[in-house]
Amino acid sequence: MHTYDDDCELTWENFLSNFDHYYACHLFGWFVMTFMLRNRLLVHTWSILDEFIELSWQHILPHLRECWWDHVIVDVLLSNTVGIEVALFVIKKTGMKTYDWLGMEGARSWREWKIFTCHRTFGFVVTFYLFVIGRFLTMFFFLNSMLIPPYHFVSVVRLLSWALFAFLPIREIYEDIRTWNTSGRKDNRVEGNYRWLGIAIILLEIATSYKFRKGTKNMNEDAETPWYIILPWSIIITTMLSFYLYLRFKKDRTKKFIVVPKNPKETEKKKK
Repeated sequence: MHTYDDDCELTWENFLSNFDHYYACHLFGWFVMTFMLRNRLLVHTWSILDEFIELSWQHILPHLRECWWDHVIVDVLLSNTVGIEVALFVIKKTGMKTYDWLGMEGARSWREWKIFTCHRTFGFVVTFYLFVIGRFLTMFFFLNSMLIPPYHFVSVVRLLSWALFAFLPIREIYEDIRTWNTSGRKDNRVEGNYRWLGIAIILLEIATSYKFRKGTKNMNEDAETPWYIILPWSIIITTMLSFYLYLRFKKDRTKKFIVVPKNPKETEKKKK
């Protein structure tokens, strides 16, 4: 099976050979995904996270193996960053609304960002990253289990279907975060239908990938995960779960909505 670390010597021939269909998919994919999220910090963080996910799973799926310069230069700098920044430029020039996923608006410092003070914001951003990690991995494992070649039209149809569908659950998640702990949330219910549908599709793809994983000859089924992969991810998961529980159960935690009394004078009389 072809891998992208067959020859990691940094030469023009090796460098240019990596500008293939995967590079085009990266470029187009991040352009589209930036229109979904419309937040520079969130998208660039996701872009770098994808590279760490590849490093963490390459011992199981050799197709994810790449040279260091492929990760850093080709993927992050010349593909992901270009697609993201071009999309942000288009968003700015067309006057499209940007999304404040991290709750930075009105904050005087990063300590006041909602992602560090509100369990709902923090939880949804982390859940979103888990969702896109699952979608990213199934892009390889699902096609591998179904023995679908990378150039097959099914691969393109799957990517385009996800790109069109993902706008709906992402918009739902953002509206949930935006209206959480506000007075308007009580009268404006945020549905979660598309989120649950997206999760169901991801779980179905994961289950299918696992069930038909044997006999494909394109993955190391019995590979043991090294400690230098298990340990960092265990620390990250434990830390994030602990922080979420802290935000969720602290005394001044945020609530679903704030009840604003219609007549403040009547409220004061009732207290007396």
